[in-house]
Amino acid sequence: MKQVAAFTNVHEAEMLRAYLDGSGIQAYVRDSLTVTANWTLSNAIGGVKVDVADEDAEQALALIRDFQTPAPADPSAPPPPHRHTIGRYVKLAAALSTLSLILVAILGGFHGGTYLAFPIAIALGLGAGIAFLCALYDH
Repeated sequence: MKQVAAFTNVHEAEMLRAYLDGSGIQAYVRDSLTVTANWTLSNAIGGVKVDVADEDAEQALALIRDFQTPAPADPSAPPPPHRHTIGRYVKLAAALSTLSLILVAILGGFHGGTYLAFPIAIALGLGAGIAFLCALYDH
């Protein structure tokens, strides 16, 4: 048996084992129970190891290199989605704040004794909050 890889996490070693098994190479995971029982021992024992038969080692290493090498970009693939700039959301927040301030003025009206900072703060918070949510869910 020859070790072809070592990982600090059990799930990474199991993923490689499954990849190699799916490619026709019988692979075994070593020290997974030790790391599962006490994960702090992972570095001390050299991690969770993936072993293959001696005659399959070269082919396994080639598969691992191919798996880790990123594939070239497909020119026919659609471009990534466009993300809007932060300026767009600042403008949206300003417009929403202005509209909500106008709405507060129309519905509630400003009376002589009304403290103006409160409706202005509500309008600014509402506009900024909605703009933030729009930016957060922008796809």
